[in-house]
Amino acid sequence: MTPPRPRALPIVAWMAGNVAAALLPPVYLSLGTPAPVLPGVPCSIAYFVTLGLSIVCCLLAAYRDDEKRGYFATCRLPGRTDPP
Repeated sequence: MTPPRPRALPIVAWMAGNVAAALLPPVYLSLGTPAPVLPGVPCSIAYFVTLGLSIVCCLLAAYRDDEKRGYFATCRLPGRTDPP
């Protein structure tokens, strides 16, 4: 059985960017000003919604990349048998 190829570099970079954006409090503090981006939506709320969507899309892209490289075809759960 050949090992699956490594994950695509753009997805890894996207994940690293999401981690950095989520864990850096200065970004949130600088966006925490009361000036709204959209009428009635503060910058901090827009930041969290945008970051959340980016994280979800990144996870979906990583899943699709795993499917494309055949990772799930080579994974077998212990004790599971193939159908007849």
